[in-house]
Parts: sequence; C-alpha cells; structure tokens
Amino acid sequence: LESGSTTSSSLSFLVEDDNYPDCFHSSSLTLDVNVRVMNEPQYNRIENVIPAGLALMSVVLVSSLGFALWAYKFRKGKVVRASQPLFLILICAGTFVMSAAIIPLSVDDGRASVAGCDIACMATPWLLSTGFCVAFSALFSKIWRLNRLLSGAQRCRKVKVTERDVLRPFAALFALNFTFLLSWTLVDPLRWARLPVEGGNADKDNLNTYGTCRSSGTASIVLASLLLVTDFVALVLA
Repeated sequence: LESGSTTSSSLSFLVEDDNYPDCFHSSSLTLDVNVRVMNEPQYNRIENVIPAGLALMSVVLVSSLGFALWAYKFRKGKVVRASQPLFLILICAGTFVMSAAIIPLSVDDGRASVAGCDIACMATPWLLSTGFCVAFSALFSKIWRLNRLLSGAQRCRKVKVTERDVLRPFAALFALNFTFLLSWTLVDPLRWARLPVEGGNADKDNLNTYGTCRSSGTASIVLASLLLVTDFVALVLA
C-alpha cells in the first residue's frame, strides 16, 4: 500500500471460551477492517545544530564578560582611560545580550509548549535588537565624543565633553528601540506556528512540517521595519 491510501478487507478468527455461559464457543466471527497506511510525521526540528549554536554562544558570553571585567579592572590605566572604559563595558554588554538570543532561537515545540515557543519567538528580537542597540549606540557615542574634541582642537577652542553629554544620543537610540519593541510585543507579537513544507516531500496530510515564528497583521512588519531602520542608522553613524 502507498502512503495515504486506504483499503478494506475482512478479518476472520475463531473464539473459544471454554463453555462459559453467555459467551461464544467454537464460533467463527468475521469483522470488516479498514487499514490506512501513514508515513511517520517529519517535524524538521533543529536538534542537531543546537549544541553547536550553544557552544558558540558560550564562547561569546565568556569573552564579553571577560573583556568587560578586564576593562573595569584596568579602568584607571592610561590606555583604558583614553578608550573610555564606560563605553568599552557597554559594548561588551551589548555583545553579551546579542549572543544570548541563541537561547530562544534553540526553542521549538519539541522542547517547550506552544506558549513557551510564543515567548521564545518574541524574546529573540528583544535580545538581538537591544544588544545591537547597546553595542553600536555606545560605539556611536564614543566616536561622537571624539569628533567633538577634535573639532574643538581644530578651531583652537577648549571643549569639555562629559560622559553625561555623550550618554544622551545613546539614551535616545535605546529609547527608540525599547518603544518599537514594546509596541510590537503588545500590538502584534510573533507567535509559534507549524506549517507544511512547500513542494518536495509535502503531502496532503501535512506530515512534513516545520516550525517558525510569524505574526498575523501588518503592524508587526511596520514596527520591525522601524526597528531595523533605527539600528541601521546607529550602525552607519558608528
């Protein structure tokens, strides 16, 4: 029989009940049996690549934490002070948060419930965008401070730029990211869905499927686009 086909036949067997009352004794019974052959469902999960992803994430997490601790320990050194230790630590914090996005990316319906997958779906853009914003906003603020100092030197003017002044563009970019992410989460969040594979091995019973995160409205597309534009601006300015 081919997969998905159905056949009908009869099954005959003999019942012996050792002369118990109200039971059959040495009687032949015939029942109609329907059999349908089905392939084993293919979920196309990512168990094979999760260990590699988590291993690479661990390398980035340990490296980011190590460099941040180093910058803090030697923050009073001439080289580190000239490089502005606060922004060095913020860059490490951004890469730390960005790499942590691999954790929700490794979650699917084989490891968590649908509700847990929904949370993981929305946690991914939160971690990626927040980490990217922190890292590149800190880099942008650092370069902006340097440009102001160089501009003042070229005009033979004394310019004093405090860390509080430099944190303003950083705070503005971070606030934009947070606003777009919060609106996305409240208005049209990403949801876990299992869809049939198009073409190839897909069949009418949808036994060959894959899991993905998707939203139901256009608000998600608009907010994600605004988020990408904001992060791209931070990248260009940095």
